Amino acid sequence: MKSAAVLGAAAALMAGISTSAYAAETTSFKVSYGNSVATGKLTWLNRSVSFSGNNHVASGCRLVNFTAVAPDGSIQGGSSSMLCVGMEADGTRPFAGTLDFSNVVGGPSKVIVSYSVSEDGGFSWRTRDSVTCYRTSGCS
Repeated sequence: MKSAAVLGAAAALMAGISTSAYAAETTSFKVSYGNSVATGKLTWLNRSVSFSGNNHVASGCRLVNFTAVAPDGSIQGGSSSMLCVGMEADGTRPFAGTLDFSNVVGGPSKVIVSYSVSEDGGFSWRTRDSVTCYRTSGCS
């Protein structure tokens, strides 16, 4: 009897694994301005994309913005927190988030990662670098 229960549990587990629609894929990115740089990765899932990494600020203030776009035109956005010189002892702060496309089969197909710069303490911002990352072909 015990072995039947074990076999049943193993079969259920295997069935759950075999029905998974997507394996997670990752894409690395880097955006910079002057000696400030943000590096990280995007993790693509079936109906979402997660971002994580580190923002290092050498001068002024910096912000990493993420704009994800799905094939149907749906858009989701997210960002790191603002980081200015002197806010962290080593000038570096980690960031992470998830952009949810729960109503879009397949989720986003691209993410635009942009690096915004403020030299006036965060009152005005300008995008100084950006990359577009695709689920299937990396960043350019």
